[in-house]
Amino acid sequence: MENFKLLAVALLLTTLSSSAFAARQVIEKELDFSLAGQIPKANEMYFSYTKDPVPYDQWLQRRSSGPLMVNAESNQTPLPTEVFEAHAAGIVNRPISAFTAEALHNINTVKRMDPQNLNEQLPSTSGKFTLQTTVQFPPSWSAMVFALKKATVLTEDKTDKIIVKSEFSFIDVKNGQANPSRDAKLALLSISPRKPDAVNFQAMVQINQIARFGSIVSLYYGVDPQHTLVVNYFTLGIKKKDLDKGIDKINVRALFKGTFPELNTKSGIGAGLPVYSRDLLLSMLEAWN
Repeated sequence: MENFKLLAVALLLTTLSSSAFAARQVIEKELDFSLAGQIPKANEMYFSYTKDPVPYDQWLQRRSSGPLMVNAESNQTPLPTEVFEAHAAGIVNRPISAFTAEALHNINTVKRMDPQNLNEQLPSTSGKFTLQTTVQFPPSWSAMVFALKKATVLTEDKTDKIIVKSEFSFIDVKNGQANPSRDAKLALLSISPRKPDAVNFQAMVQINQIARFGSIVSLYYGVDPQHTLVVNYFTLGIKKKDLDKGIDKINVRALFKGTFPELNTKSGIGAGLPVYSRDLLLSMLEAWN
């Protein structure tokens, strides 16, 4: 709590504007970094990721993982699966009151937070905010997609894009009723020394290829009347059999790690999951400044 007070004083003594956030510096941390000792400055984002995908059963045993990161309604056992996970934290120039279900479960907000992909709101029978996200493969991947189809890793009906259906949910922790069971689960995710004021979940309930499950969990902490600390978790469970495929000298595992220079691009999904998730989580912060 003292760290939050110190940060609030520092922020109030500094003149902040939207331009101060435009060149946010990405500082790489260990995957399970803690905000107990320090918090990112206004022009920084802490970022960490799994250098190698983690086998699903081992990933579930990680303290910072936990049941909130997997779609609880899915009956599929995602094995054999390997999991990529990334964490980010940064200060945004908005009060905690800005982060409501109405503001976050809004297609215009989503488009602002994720400008690199195509996002469309879908009709929902569950009453939840439902989204379809289309992640386009780069043109340089066309030969790989053809090879994957030829090897039946991708069937002919699979396209040159990833199509994800997501369902969102929101918890107002600060103003809602106490829930010890829920708070115990949130403690597994939190890298901050205090409970978040609000939490937003994006559960990827359908993914047309490559991955079995995924999620983005965002935790919001009020810092002072004008600033909020946002901690984002991104996770994607990828089919091991697809990662292990080596087709026409194409190393799929290296491609998604971003270490296959023959096909990796500078940005987008073609850059590999580390760069893709970094840019996505960075844009989710910049959208609020």
